[in-house]
Amino acid sequence: MSNKFSLKFNLFDIIVASVSVILAVILLIVSTADKISDNDKVLFVYYNSFKLEEHTIYFKDLEDDEEVKIILEKEKYPLINDDMVIVVSKKNGVKVEEEKSPQKICSKQGWVNRVDTPVVCLPNSVYVVIADINDININIGLE
Repeated sequence: MSNKFSLKFNLFDIIVASVSVILAVILLIVSTADKISDNDKVLFVYYNSFKLEEHTIYFKDLEDDEEVKIILEKEKYPLINDDMVIVVSKKNGVKVEEEKSPQKICSKQGWVNRVDTPVVCLPNSVYVVIADINDININIGLE
């Protein structure tokens, strides 16, 4: 009994492989594209599951190169370990710049600019998320 095994590709194999790769690339591009304009983005800051309305930022109100710092002071928000600094930028999104927690995971996360991708700092009971202003009714908090 002889095994006739061949790694030769015919034209059909090459076409199917090419189409599969092209479809995979298109799917990757479509799934990672941020389809929401800056005018439709809003930043929410949550502390102990409550939205802090005074720290809501609409990206349409920001200049292109402007960075806004939100400072959460321990005196006003006693569950945080120490003062926290959150930076918001139209160009880059949001990040936690300064915080005190055992592993500093929320500040190591860096810039997040995708809608509905939260920056979570559990030791400080704080999380921030960029949302689509048109989908405000979607429950993105723990309220």
